[in-house]
Amino acid sequence: PNGASPHQINIHPIVTSAGNFYARSTVFHYQHLREMIKKALAYDGFSFIEAISNCYPNYGKKIGYMHPYDMLMEFKNKYVVSRDNKQLEDNQLGFIG
Repeated sequence: PNGASPHQINIHPIVTSAGNFYARSTVFHYQHLREMIKKALAYDGFSFIEAISNCYPNYGKKIGYMHPYDMLMEFKNKYVVSRDNKQLEDNQLGFIG
């Protein structure tokens, strides 16, 4: 009834600790997300994709966004695509595996 917990779980080290495929992308970076899905499907083994999306009606309005576009622009400004496939920082999009 109170919504999701504000505490995030960092799934990235859990998935990659066993050598599995892990990818992170956003709905704003849809071409990158599509590329990550293709890589995950081609991976021989367990794959996990973290697709970060916005929920304007429940979360966006609650934190003060006036329009869903504002949330998408936050994705654009907050996240950067990384080509380093060894480690991802919290603001980086990419894959490991």
